[in-house]
Amino acid sequence: MKKFTKRDFLIFGGCILLAGFAIYFNEQIKAENAVYFPRPLSDDDIKKYQNTDLKAIIIYPILTQKAYDKNGFYDYYNKTCSTCTTVSIADLKLSPNYTSSVSSLTYLSQLHYPFITDIDVDKNPGVLDKYDKIILLHNEYVTKTEFDAIKNHKNVIYLYPNSLYAEVSVDYKNLTMSLVRGHGFPDRSIDNGFGYVTSSKGEYDLNCKNYKWQQMPNGIQMSCWPEFLIKSDRNVLQVIKDYPDKVPNLIGLDTNLVNVSSLPKCDYYGNCK
Repeated sequence: MKKFTKRDFLIFGGCILLAGFAIYFNEQIKAENAVYFPRPLSDDDIKKYQNTDLKAIIIYPILTQKAYDKNGFYDYYNKTCSTCTTVSIADLKLSPNYTSSVSSLTYLSQLHYPFITDIDVDKNPGVLDKYDKIILLHNEYVTKTEFDAIKNHKNVIYLYPNSLYAEVSVDYKNLTMSLVRGHGFPDRSIDNGFGYVTSSKGEYDLNCKNYKWQQMPNGIQMSCWPEFLIKSDRNVLQVIKDYPDKVPNLIGLDTNLVNVSSLPKCDYYGNCK
């Protein structure tokens, strides 16, 4: 049998060292990108983070869903449809996807948070008075009636950075939604349709590596796009559950509005360029 030489031991030791470094760096990469490693909610998670406050409500962004649909506003923005500033809302079936916060809706629904839609609030803004806490998803396109009802509530969790960003109107007789103001309409200089403090500044931070909770005039807002984060970071679920009784550390209110024309654009499936 061949005896191991000093050189053999050095090679063997080097291999072990390299394997150790590979494992370490792999764990570091996983830690930095933990947002991309979703964890389904366990029974213990549901028990710990479930909604026990019957006065908490999610507003599902049905109008934003329709804005991103085929023949929606984004066909107008992309100059493939000159008339698509008015779109049909005859079919209001919920079809959650990346742009309408499917991950957040899925996880929060499993935690027993009920929801209403933009339409419910637009038709009856007083419905929000029944709730102590409102959770906004990617409610980017809202009516002025809905905007005022949300703005005047005292405890709002703005889970997505650019909610309340563009104004629309709804014609319930003809079942259409029209773009009124925002995203360069009716004038290219107009980005934030309501001139409110929400912006697109964190909309393209998908990794959320150094995310913060930001102070808002009537609540708190995530500093990044949480569509992936919410599936892995249980701290987000804890903050949602505890607010407003317990408020996380907040960074200051950011009043700098951002010109979206300088930012990357994301499609229906979340592919950004």
